[in-house]
Amino acid sequence: TDATTFDSSSGSVIDNIKLSAPSDATVVTPITTLVQESGLTAEAVSAVMGIPDGVDPLSFDPFADGVDSATALAVESIAQQVVATIRTIAAAAEGAGVSAGESFDQALQGLVAVVGDKSTAGAAVSFIEDADLDLIRDGARTAMVDAGVDAADLTKFDNVIDSALDAVKNVNIVMKTAVDDAIANGGSLDDVALKNAFGNVQVLKTQVKAAGAAGSDAGITWTDLSVVQAAASNSAPTAIELSGTLRVTEESANLLVGVITVTDSDQPDGEAFVYELVGDDADKFTIDTSGDDVRLLLKAAADYEAQSSYSIG
Repeated sequence: TDATTFDSSSGSVIDNIKLSAPSDATVVTPITTLVQESGLTAEAVSAVMGIPDGVDPLSFDPFADGVDSATALAVESIAQQVVATIRTIAAAAEGAGVSAGESFDQALQGLVAVVGDKSTAGAAVSFIEDADLDLIRDGARTAMVDAGVDAADLTKFDNVIDSALDAVKNVNIVMKTAVDDAIANGGSLDDVALKNAFGNVQVLKTQVKAAGAAGSDAGITWTDLSVVQAAASNSAPTAIELSGTLRVTEESANLLVGVITVTDSDQPDGEAFVYELVGDDADKFTIDTSGDDVRLLLKAAADYEAQSSYSIG
């Protein structure tokens, strides 16, 4: 996935994820990825991951019509915790200097190693237990060392990873609680509370990546469970619009493209939104938040002969 990939479960962007599946699978999910990468049977991985009885992870689609809601919620909860944990460890490595693709691979290898060991021991893995998260961290770090990651980058990673794991444990707790509540109350994957809980992962990833780059865990605020719970109760924006003429004149000194407006029913007064440009041409634009309006601007005058169109999101 990339910065334009939208996750319908969380309502947020989910970038730099690589999923795979055995050739006989009819779905591609975080669970099929563990089957493919571990070399274990689907039944063995299901036992380690706590997949409900009777569910074949190689064919089960929690979003398919007619699927039992409770089963769909349980399976998606596990998948989301897998992704949250891998993305958090990968973000720490990426911030420290490892490429996005390599950091994801190394974090995944850490989990795959733990899944294999748990299967041999006849045990299950938990994403809300410190001991299991530490095992995944250790496996990922071993993969980083084996890949020749620089000592300085490893030091940056070590400086933030323990706090990052404390934070992702809280995120996973909040997700699991939201799913358990939805199951108990006959909810579904469309519930707003679930999307909010799942959406925490993207915010945490941003925090951890920045902390990794700084080599300090000072920016990871979600080590406090109450902070994560509060974030999950804050609904995501429901719309973002770009107003104005949307007409850019070639070679014009006026670089304004339009004014950005966000619709959010519960954004606290006085708290500003954080914006990020994505897409192939994101580096050619800037967002100005210094005035009363939030403005999208070109960095340089348009030149049709040099570039006739732009792609951003």
